[in-house]
Amino acid sequence: MGSSGSAAVLTDGKGRFEVHAPNPKATDAKSIAAAAVTSIAGKASASLPQGEMKISGYNAYYYMVGGKRIVGVDAPTRIVLVEYAKGASFSAYSAAFDKMQSDLKFR
Repeated sequence: MGSSGSAAVLTDGKGRFEVHAPNPKATDAKSIAAAAVTSIAGKASASLPQGEMKISGYNAYYYMVGGKRIVGVDAPTRIVLVEYAKGASFSAYSAAFDKMQSDLKFR
């Protein structure tokens, strides 16, 4: 695991699973994800809202933006997940990213 600015990054060199701090003004999973889309991809990004999910029993909401899955998680410690693959398709890593999400624990 490495650190990239204010993010924790897990990678095998191609697949990247990043954990970022959310916008402190965001109040729920959807607004956490929407604010992250703007800060990571820019205001004019072509984001596709995908919908709600649960991560460790907490509300989450995700967008797909240019091959990246950006997830806002409204847990006791709110986080943003950014998942993507460099030099590989997202689908090649989606099962690994799903597993990493399901293994998250909040205290």
